[in-house]
Amino acid sequence: MRLLFKIHFHTQWGQKLKVCGSLPELGNWEQEKALNLNYITDGHWELDVDINLKNASDFSYKYFLYFEESGWVEWEFGNNRVITVPSKKYDIIEIQDTWRSFKDVENVFATNAFTKAIFSNNLSKEKITKPKFKKGKGLLQF
Repeated sequence: MRLLFKIHFHTQWGQKLKVCGSLPELGNWEQEKALNLNYITDGHWELDVDINLKNASDFSYKYFLYFEESGWVEWEFGNNRVITVPSKKYDIIEIQDTWRSFKDVENVFATNAFTKAIFSNNLSKEKITKPKFKKGKGLLQF
């Protein structure tokens, strides 16, 4: 079976889009074995790859941006993408994706600012107690 990955993302000179995943043909999550997507035109990238899905009921994958000069990598935001293998056999499956950025409005509540701080359940473990006053002394509030 063939998988045709398609994604739209504008890169800059010296950047490549790559895909890595849970199948051997997608590098078994080893970044060095990830596959290069081919630039088509106007931010459109594609990759046509033969895959052996005989024993797989699903597989996961994710895109990343590779900076050729420095070797630096930037993974797309969010969880791994998961494809459930259809029971019907097809010659080709076309997967059309869009790049997921933490800057996208729909992802703002999943950033560390919200998940690690604002929505965190790590409240102080200290028990708050009422202040104790000696007889004849009080608390003045304004």
